[in-house]
Amino acid sequence: MTISMRSAFFLVLASALVGCGGSKSNVPGSPSAPFDKPVLTVTVSPNPVPFSGQPITTGQCVGNPNTWFYTEVFAESGGVLVKLTSVTQHTGPNAGVAVPLTPPASNPFAFTVPANGSLSVPWPTCLAVATGAMVQRSYSGTDFNGQAVAVDGPTVVLAGK
Repeated sequence: MTISMRSAFFLVLASALVGCGGSKSNVPGSPSAPFDKPVLTVTVSPNPVPFSGQPITTGQCVGNPNTWFYTEVFAESGGVLVKLTSVTQHTGPNAGVAVPLTPPASNPFAFTVPANGSLSVPWPTCLAVATGAMVQRSYSGTDFNGQAVAVDGPTVVLAGK
C-alpha cells in the first residue's frame, strides 16, 4: 500500500491534533477554557475593637456617641481583579441579625481589589447602645472574568464602654 504525500501530511496533522487534545476547548482564552479564580480573604484590625466615643460626622451615625473604628483589609492572591458592589452587615450578640448596609460617605461602593493586591477600608461603626456587640460583613460582586464572587469578613468584636 502506498500513501501519497498529501495523505501523509493529513495523517501527521490528525495525529498532532489528537496528541494536543484536538479540541478548541483546550485553547487558552477560548470561551470554554477554565478561568483563573480569585482568592479573596478579609482581615480586621484591631479585633477586638475598643469603644471610641469619637463623633462620626457622616451617614447614619451622626450624633450617635456609641462609636468604634476599625479597618478591614481585602487581599486577593489568585491573580484576578475583584469588584465588590454589595455588603450586608450582621450585628448582634452573635452577629446573627442581617441588615443591608449603606456604606459611610467616605467608603462608597464599589470597592476594587487588585489582582494579587490588597485594599484597606476603614469602617466607622455605631450602635444604639455602648455595651458592644459582634459585627460581620458579607460582601459580593464580580471578578474580572464576570464570575460572581462572595466573601464573608471575620466576626468583629466591638468592646463595650
